[in-house]
Amino acid sequence: MVAEISGAAGPDGPFGSNDGVPLVHTLTRSASPPAARGAPRCKDLDRSVGKSVLERRPFRGGRRAGAHDGWGGQRVKRVGPSPQTVHWGYFDAALEPVAEIAPGEVILVRSVSGDPDDPVPAEWIPREIAGIYAEVTDRGPGPHLLTGPIAVRGARPKQVLQVDIRAIALGAPYGYNALVPLKGIFPDAIDRREKQCIPIDRKTGVATIAPGLRVHTRPFFGVLGVAPPPAWGRIDTAPPRCHGGNMDNKELVAGATLFLPIWAAGGLFSVGDGHAAQGDGEVNVTAIETSLEGEFRIDVRSDFELTLPIAVTPTHLITMGFDPSLDQAARVAVSSLLDLLQRFGGMAWGDAYRLASIAADLRVTQVVNGEKGIHVMLERAILEQLGRPLPFLPGRRRPGRRAQARTSRR
Repeated sequence: MVAEISGAAGPDGPFGSNDGVPLVHTLTRSASPPAARGAPRCKDLDRSVGKSVLERRPFRGGRRAGAHDGWGGQRVKRVGPSPQTVHWGYFDAALEPVAEIAPGEVILVRSVSGDPDDPVPAEWIPREIAGIYAEVTDRGPGPHLLTGPIAVRGARPKQVLQVDIRAIALGAPYGYNALVPLKGIFPDAIDRREKQCIPIDRKTGVATIAPGLRVHTRPFFGVLGVAPPPAWGRIDTAPPRCHGGNMDNKELVAGATLFLPIWAAGGLFSVGDGHAAQGDGEVNVTAIETSLEGEFRIDVRSDFELTLPIAVTPTHLITMGFDPSLDQAARVAVSSLLDLLQRFGGMAWGDAYRLASIAADLRVTQVVNGEKGIHVMLERAILEQLGRPLPFLPGRRRPGRRAQARTSRR
């Protein structure tokens, strides 16, 4: 069922807040070599095999959300966290969707992080958390509270889900960071769990880590993912994979667009693991974990295929690789970039490889999720010199049926 967002719409945005002042972040050819070991490990899957819940029965998500004003004034749907709309610690293509939207529709989604007994003022704790902890008993194996899944009408395997991240707001006046035994890059250095709650001033977007030590927030969702291939069944949310998930990519802030390969009917998009701030690497396994509220425009693309997530920011194209080995994750991420440059940029493999070495930046996304992450960033200004239509860049979109119909009527 679709839950109502706590709070009411106001001048600061469509979501209410505990302190009434949400800080909103908005858009202001040579022969190719053999594929690297572990390269896009989903590319050989037959995505037509296996039926998801949408193919077995129609949407029964219960009460639909009412129309609501988004940050751009557009009337949109909303999905909030509740025991009925949260799945805890797992992805599964058999999950029944909690909401359904049409391609191109905008939706507001809220996710929560924290604990009912966090040592902060009671009014800081999102009111949904107590009910989720009390009523959601089907948990794990992962730790993440995810809102969703959201089905996109007509989405099917071999298509791509385009997720425009239009705006993100801090959803609580605090977050937390935890040191956990056997976790992080120093797993033997911690002998007991230490959780530190971190106040966040939502008027200024500044988090106070310690007296006199402050950082500016740059909120993003650590987990953005679709359902995995149906044959995989229920999987842990911790490792990122070809369906996206726990990518922990700090570049996926408001203004970025994420492209996810679709593996199950409806796509089944879920959101969670809000981060107020995180360094590349996320070395101790947590960022400033917090509740977030996001506005997304979600569309379905049939004009190109992917086997791994990619993203576009106002300045860069980003490809990603995941593997237990950082070396191999780097090979996967670079291989993904070279594939795009060959398929859509018309470049020979050697030329693409040369360009990557000269102009692309490799960054360590995270080293703590089992499947480590590398993302490659290439400036869009360089891509524009290729003089070819790249379907993942704004303005290069092939018109959909609605746009074609409007054109024909003129």
